[in-house]
Formats: sequence, C-alpha cells, structure tokens
Amino acid sequence: IMYPESYAYHETYGYCINEDVDESVLIQALQYIVDKNRMLRSVYTVDQDGIVKRKVKKNVVVELPVVKLNSNETIEEVIKVERRKSFDLERGPLFRFTMFVNGEGEKKLITCFHHLIYDWNSAQIFIMEVMENYKKLRRGQTLVLEQEDSRFDNYIEEEKRYLRSEKANEDRDYWMKHILNDDTLLTM
Repeated sequence: IMYPESYAYHETYGYCINEDVDESVLIQALQYIVDKNRMLRSVYTVDQDGIVKRKVKKNVVVELPVVKLNSNETIEEVIKVERRKSFDLERGPLFRFTMFVNGEGEKKLITCFHHLIYDWNSAQIFIMEVMENYKKLRRGQTLVLEQEDSRFDNYIEEEKRYLRSEKANEDRDYWMKHILNDDTLLTM
C-alpha cells in the first residue's frame, strides 16, 4: 500500500471532554463501536501479485491511554506528534484513542484513524455514537451487539455485481463516447 510511513492519510480529531468523565465507561462505549463495525477491525496486506487484500480481525481491543501533559507542553503540539505516528496496516488496529489532561485538569480525547477505514463523514457518526453509548452506559443500560455493521461490505458486493453486468458495459461505452468527443475537450 502506497507510502505506509506517511501521515497524510491520518484523520485526527480532538474532542473536549467533561472533567468527570468515567474513563472505563468511555472505553466500553468505544469498544462497542469497534466490535460492531467491521471497517474499524480491518487490516490490509499486499499479496505476491501486488493486490491489496482486506482482512477483518475478529477481536480488536480498544486502549485509551491517559497522558498528563507537562506544564510546557500544549495540546496542539501533542496532537501533531500523535498524528505523525505510523500505523501497521497489516497488524492494526488502524485507529488510536488517547486522553490528554493538561495542568488545569482539562481533558481532550484525541482520535486518530487511517483514511483506509475512516473519513470526515465517519467522524461525525462516530462521535455521536460514542456520546450516545456513553450516556446509555452511565444510565446503567447494557449495550447489546445485535449485528455487525456490514453496509460497506454490502456496497462493495453491489459495486462488483454492477461492474460485471451488461449495464456497466453500456454505461462505460456511453461515457467513453461522450468523453472522447472532441467537442467536449477543454482547451487552455
């Protein structure tokens, strides 16, 4: 996979956290999302023919280290360092969660994901689910893992079926005819 040492593909987000957050409950909320979402448990390898293969791990344990900042460190500096840490694409996980606490006791949850498994839209859904699950757990509710989220896998299978279909051939022919038309070329 191209440039595994590059952090250009890292999606890093910071969230202000209430000082009285129960870290063990937060870990449970995060773990529930990882357990239900196959993409968050995915790793990638390249076979001998150069083909990238995705493998979904059965179990990925969420860790949430708590890092107390020195008085001379800023959260912005620490986030830059955190973002630059590489991911092992073959072993995973392709995410990291870290709780940073400054001298005044303010807490920030920093999430860092590889773009192979996560994008900006995913970030919006993710943080809403974390908050929802955290609140449920704090109220004593049990989170029941009913079914893994396989929407992405379903999308990929639909796309493969389409690409093998006669309709895909017709669509390709249509666009190739229109794209290759001299009248549509942009001259500069």
